[in-house]
Amino acid sequence: MKRKLLTEATAKKAKPGKKRYTLSDGEGFGLEVMPTGSKMWRLRYFVDGKRKLITMGEYSAMTFEEAHQKAEELRSKLQRPVSRVRTRKARQADTFHALVEKWISSQGTQWSAAYEKKIRQLLEAHLLPVFGEWKFGSITASELWTILRRVANDSGLETAEAACRIFGEIARFGMETGVCESDISSSLTDFFPAREQKLLSPVAEPETKQKSLKQLLEAVSKYRGKTPIVRAVLWFSLYTLCQPGEVRCAEWKEIDLEKGIWRMPEEKKAARKACFVPLSRQAAEMLKSLRLLTGGWKWVFPSFSRTNCPVNVLSIYQVLRMTDFAENESSPGSLRSLESAMLKNMGYGKDMIEAALSHVQPEAWGKSASGKKWEKQVEMMQAWADRLDELADEP
Repeated sequence: MKRKLLTEATAKKAKPGKKRYTLSDGEGFGLEVMPTGSKMWRLRYFVDGKRKLITMGEYSAMTFEEAHQKAEELRSKLQRPVSRVRTRKARQADTFHALVEKWISSQGTQWSAAYEKKIRQLLEAHLLPVFGEWKFGSITASELWTILRRVANDSGLETAEAACRIFGEIARFGMETGVCESDISSSLTDFFPAREQKLLSPVAEPETKQKSLKQLLEAVSKYRGKTPIVRAVLWFSLYTLCQPGEVRCAEWKEIDLEKGIWRMPEEKKAARKACFVPLSRQAAEMLKSLRLLTGGWKWVFPSFSRTNCPVNVLSIYQVLRMTDFAENESSPGSLRSLESAMLKNMGYGKDMIEAALSHVQPEAWGKSASGKKWEKQVEMMQAWADRLDELADEP
């Protein structure tokens, strides 16, 4: 696809094509648009004749102006001379194996022993035998992809996707500690074929589904991370029936506590359609409390390490993977299936449930949050929030 000049307007209007393409400003800074619809701010530059790439963040989490300013700051840093002493020390500690150990040590008590064992087993089986003694920054995307394809053939697609995800988490830790400058795995996620979600039956085994949801609520309530933001995102996601990836990008300007509405703009929805999300009493009270903590910032759920960005989505899903919540139910698709099943068991019809889970407004009931259908949706969301509280309080 022919490259277009990057502006704020073209970035907002950019639509996914059959292949990925880049909107560039001509100086290495650009917006890469994936076939899936996701958009990433990237900066390309050269070191000793070799092309390098830095991923600065998602389009939904960073405005054009913020991304452009960050690109300018990075260009300035890249032009500064590097200390030879620092370089020698880095060379001694920037192997893949060394970075893995530092990354695991940095998790502290956030990981259970079982989860750490699971991560180590995957790394030792698939990544460390190949890349263990390699300098982390020397690993290329094509080399990583070759290994991931081998993992997919030998151990299955899910294992390959898990290996790619873990490599990405290690790379981002490396970026924070100065070992590497980009996450090469971020350019590979779209190469994995889309798989159909095996949705749970909404009518079978209501007691099992209620037990699964109760386990999740207990796990979220018990989670004690570095900040309360991750736990707040998960609770708000459950209260609103929105995906954590959508919730984490909520901005205060989109929240209307007086009317009890979250107006989600079209660029934040996968369907590229603006929608209204009714706020239950519990969700509104949570936002009022959060406003005392994060009300001075753009994001409702900011990252406290970088307050100009929302909380990291990987931190959110990591909570689910670390808990006792069933592994096959910790994906976004399975969680929404579980919510759908519970709502049906509460007596709500398919159309109302689908509208709540996908937030298909305004087509469903006009261009404003009003009317009888909207009122029924508000009533259902309040009943759902009350049911969550009941399950959380049950012994």
